[in-house]
Amino acid sequence: MTEKLDAQRVADDAAAALQTTDDATSKTMLQHVNEDLRALSEPERNYVANDLALKGLLPDLAIETGLVSEDKYATKEELAKVAADEGNSTVNGMAAKFLTDNFSALGGGPRTDTNADYVKGFDMRYDLALETANVKREFGGLLDLYKQQNPNDADIQARDGLQANDIDALLSKPEALSPAQSDALKTMKNNFDYMKTPRGVWTLTDWTTPRVNEESIGDFVNTAVPLGMAEQLKIAEAEKSKQAGLEEGARQAQQERQTPPESKPAEETPATPDTPPVSPDAPPVSPDAPPVSPDAPPVSPDAPPATPDTPPATPDTPPASSDTPPATPDTPPVSPDAPPVSPDAPPASPDAPPASPDAPPVSPDAPPVSPDAPPVSPDAPPVSPDAPPVSPDAPPASPDAPPATPDQPAPPATPDAPPALPEAPTPDAPPASPETPGDKPTPPESMERDTATDKEYTVVAGDNLWKIARAHLTELEGKRPNNADVLKLVNGIVARNNIKNPNLIYPDQKFIIPGPATKPGAAPAPVPAPAAPPES
Repeated sequence: MTEKLDAQRVADDAAAALQTTDDATSKTMLQHVNEDLRALSEPERNYVANDLALKGLLPDLAIETGLVSEDKYATKEELAKVAADEGNSTVNGMAAKFLTDNFSALGGGPRTDTNADYVKGFDMRYDLALETANVKREFGGLLDLYKQQNPNDADIQARDGLQANDIDALLSKPEALSPAQSDALKTMKNNFDYMKTPRGVWTLTDWTTPRVNEESIGDFVNTAVPLGMAEQLKIAEAEKSKQAGLEEGARQAQQERQTPPESKPAEETPATPDTPPVSPDAPPVSPDAPPVSPDAPPVSPDAPPATPDTPPATPDTPPASSDTPPATPDTPPVSPDAPPVSPDAPPASPDAPPASPDAPPVSPDAPPVSPDAPPVSPDAPPVSPDAPPVSPDAPPASPDAPPATPDQPAPPATPDAPPALPEAPTPDAPPASPETPGDKPTPPESMERDTATDKEYTVVAGDNLWKIARAHLTELEGKRPNNADVLKLVNGIVARNNIKNPNLIYPDQKFIIPGPATKPGAAPAPVPAPAAPPES
């Protein structure tokens, strides 16, 4: 089964908002739908608008959002302006565009404006037109299916329509029906007295059994309701014809929106205009030659060729720059008597004292000297290469003490021994608090992390808890979460951080988003979902 598109979920959420009896809850849900719409691409929004049109919900949304009311009339120009300003990024803009495109079918006689009463009348005819359009599409297949289920009944094989008992027989086998076929049969059954032929009471000269056929469906369009619904039927059929293409466009747009940039195929990079052309007179490059550094200066055409004995320039040797600053007054001059520096010696520390002219040359195999190590006395005995490293915090060894061997246990502490120093902190240990050195500060109970999946979040302008929770779950699960999961996480954030008013959070405020596994016994009592900020 194909996973439901993000655009389809948004459309379903808008439908759910209309089914909610509480006006405040419905408006809050529609605000969340508008946020979702702004996160979608334009092809996905177009699919949402068409899906809502095929469900007959855009006229209802025009009334729900206050676009029109019993006391508020809107002209076609006013509706067109709302549609142009908001487009398909809000349900209000979708409803305005739908009413603008179909303004002539709203009724109202010579009036140039419309209100909720006219929109409700249009909506009733449009809903019936959608059902009738589905009957027209599915009727031929249903008649063929009924004949296939009764291959040996000559009377059924000769029929041009479906009688009342035929409709009941088909409905008794729902496993053989598609959802569209099932809906078409229910529409025929509910409207059989108006959709059948012949119309009215039988006469002595008409012995035809009442049935629904293609001709009677056409008559139903013009005679079933006041003003007919031929215009609405054309709208319904036009919207349906676009649905397949819009769905495919939404699917492709969603894949592109969710594909990380690094996983997209890289395009061939054209040569930049700064790339110098290769000279036709240039000598061939030896296959053993080292690669040329991109920061190396260009080779002069008049320079003599490199000899085989000339060592190649090291890639780490920077060229002498004319911008090199002059030596500072604090830089000590190099002694002419200083021993030459071994090419393998490590670079001298900038904080190291100048070398004594009488100091022996440093062996290239000697380990680097720690900048914090005390100076070595010239009278000190040589250190054995097998001796354990000396802690920088250890007291100086007595000159009469025998050298410690690696396997010799440490002597017991004497009463005169200096107190042991505190254990040095590890690189992963948090820094000690300045108020209580060495003690880790204890966070409040509401900020203690339960699992490694907890996340600290900093509020930015325009945030609300619903949006933050939904974005966190989307990142965590890789797909759009349902409203129940979002509400559960909102409750967890509120309880974890002791948020007094879920509808009032501030930019730069920090709090913990709890991970999937929370502390036992810390499950919060449900709190109402915070209302989203008003549309700006």
